[in-house]
Amino acid sequence: MNAPTAIALSLALATAGFLGGRSLNDGDKSTPDPEASGATSLAPVSALAARDLAPIRGAGWDAFIALEPGDLESAEWARLLADCRSDPFRAAAIVRRWARLDPAACWEGIVELGGGRPDPELAEIAIPVWTEADPEAALRAVAGAAIDRQKKGGMLGRVLESIFHADFASGLALLKEHHHLNPHLPDGVRPWMETDPEAVCKALADMRPVDNTRFTLSAAALAWYRVEPEAALGWMRGLDRIARGDVLDEIGEELEDKGDLDAIAALVVAETSMLARQQIGSHARDLLGEQDPALAARWIVDHYEARMAGGELSNLMRTSGREADPQIFVPFVEELPPGYGKMDAAEQVFAKWHKTEPTAALDWLATLDAFSLSQGANPTYQRLEPEVVRSWLETAPESPLADRVRRWLTRIDQGDTPPQAPVPR
Repeated sequence: MNAPTAIALSLALATAGFLGGRSLNDGDKSTPDPEASGATSLAPVSALAARDLAPIRGAGWDAFIALEPGDLESAEWARLLADCRSDPFRAAAIVRRWARLDPAACWEGIVELGGGRPDPELAEIAIPVWTEADPEAALRAVAGAAIDRQKKGGMLGRVLESIFHADFASGLALLKEHHHLNPHLPDGVRPWMETDPEAVCKALADMRPVDNTRFTLSAAALAWYRVEPEAALGWMRGLDRIARGDVLDEIGEELEDKGDLDAIAALVVAETSMLARQQIGSHARDLLGEQDPALAARWIVDHYEARMAGGELSNLMRTSGREADPQIFVPFVEELPPGYGKMDAAEQVFAKWHKTEPTAALDWLATLDAFSLSQGANPTYQRLEPEVVRSWLETAPESPLADRVRRWLTRIDQGDTPPQAPVPR
């Protein structure tokens, strides 16, 4: 069997069933040419010495995709790509081979062909090949390319993932050098979270704290907490309060899903940062608030000091306890010492209660101490109809609230303070 016949036979066997609806990136597995299998076959490689590319351009598809990367010089692949640019199938086949021969030159050719903007389809073919040979060079090329942002992001993520997979330290070094790549961080470190979450946590803690780093750090810390809770918690205490709060929020969400109130309580008690305590405690508040708002209120008062308990009670009434009867929160508000937290919680109770029983709500508000009342920046009673408040004042005993209400009504009568819009009842 002579050489051309052998080539034709091997091509016929190798190329049966090309594409079948798949994209160009699936490889050269079908033929877009109607007469592909019977078209002119290429001469043996040795006959290409003249470097006349016309026979290659005119060859049938089976023969065309028989070309190997080393059959042409890099400059010839560039010429062939320019000649075949209008045929996306042949252009893809050329890039697939040229990139294996000289990925950097292939990339330059794609960029030049697009007038400075590389064709995304061709870029998607070239970059994975280049990544295998020189991932850092491929990363820099994609990062500096004028490509659609979404497509660029996908390519950067895949290159980073490849770099991290080969060498975690190299991936981190690249991210520290190129901060703009941080949005693609999860693509690289996610596999390492499962095998060595401690290393991921410690490495990310040293990086610039942009949003994406923070989110990834929280996910890695949760992965570590799952396997070594004590070690993970000990390390977390060395983070700044914002990062620690983010991490505890992530852990708290998982504990909430498990219904593990004891674990949440232990974290709240052990934590010193107010922000972090609020973030972890919010999961117990939400979990209990949906089941038993009174129990949630009890949990809050028992686990937070007074300055925080009032704010957390208010949050409970705004969130998972918003449908509950406001009067169930009254005894917990009354337990709080005087201060802004108490008034904040009291006004949340009043804001709900007065819609059904304004007089009873005012009677209760009047039992609060003068200091707490003085902390209210915009008392809710001022949103009641003035006549409702006047009626209450006629029979109300003397109290700090009665004094404030009387002064408020006097200012309205003198035209100094227009009444606020009433709260819908």
